[in-house]
Amino acid sequence: MFNRDRSQATVPAGALSREKQIALLIVAALAALLLLIGLAYAVYYSLHPASAAAKPLSGIPRDQITAVPLGPDDPTQARRDDLAARPMRTGSPADAQPSVLS
Repeated sequence: MFNRDRSQATVPAGALSREKQIALLIVAALAALLLLIGLAYAVYYSLHPASAAAKPLSGIPRDQITAVPLGPDDPTQARRDDLAARPMRTGSPADAQPSVLS
């Protein structure tokens, strides 16, 4: 009863074993390494923004490329101008209040 083996140390509840501590340290080191690699990429691309992937493939300069040709005779431009010229709808302060939750 009193002859307990003192060589086995008891581990307090909630304490991590040595293997778990090493695994946690390795995971933390890998996460820090990944963050440093990301930071290095961010610094590199901020200093060298004109990489081959960012250059246009066509011979047309970027300032002359437009998504949609807009001009005075364009029907979509006229429709947009008509919509912009219309007066906005009026609203009451009650419209700005949230509705009742059901």
